Amino acid sequence: MNENLEGKPELSSEEQRAQIVEQQQQELVRRRETGELAADSYDVNVIYYHQKSNTSVTRKDVGDQAIVINPDAFEALGYIEIIRADGETMIIDSTDKGFDKYPLIIFPEELGEEKSE
Repeated sequence: MNENLEGKPELSSEEQRAQIVEQQQQELVRRRETGELAADSYDVNVIYYHQKSNTSVTRKDVGDQAIVINPDAFEALGYIEIIRADGETMIIDSTDKGFDKYPLIIFPEELGEEKSE
């Protein structure tokens, strides 16, 4: 492990990914406990329905639910298409780095209502 200019060890991309996922999971638990988010996650079967309908997942779809897809379910889905908060369409592929080990977590505020033109 290398050290950065402050003498602190630099994290590998794998360690950084693990750290980000851990922070997301802690935030998810905290927000569910306070009632800010629903206790259950957005249904993966509904994401599959969106794929078959050629539609993107939006903020309106998820309401107060976070999207949490474990690696096995994400591998079976293959991808998820969302509308980001800025209105851009984004496709997240299950083969992207890290999703084979860590869940995909998307909070409602990261999603937008409709595509930008």
